[in-house]
Amino acid sequence: VFDEHLARQAFAEVAAEQAQRQTEQSRAAAYRTEADPLLFKYQAGEVTKEEWLAKREEIRARYPYPS
Repeated sequence: VFDEHLARQAFAEVAAEQAQRQTEQSRAAAYRTEADPLLFKYQAGEVTKEEWLAKREEIRARYPYPS
């Protein structure tokens, strides 16, 4: 017997998992292209730790995890 409520619940769970994965992938790509280079520059003394950490916070704000 088809239970529409269970089907909707399952769909919502799958959508939430996909949103979580998409956020993780977006963050990972942004860290690689934006924050990691600043980390290396920080380690070389070319930028401050605050600049690197600010970029990480900016990425987290841009790609918040779904509630």
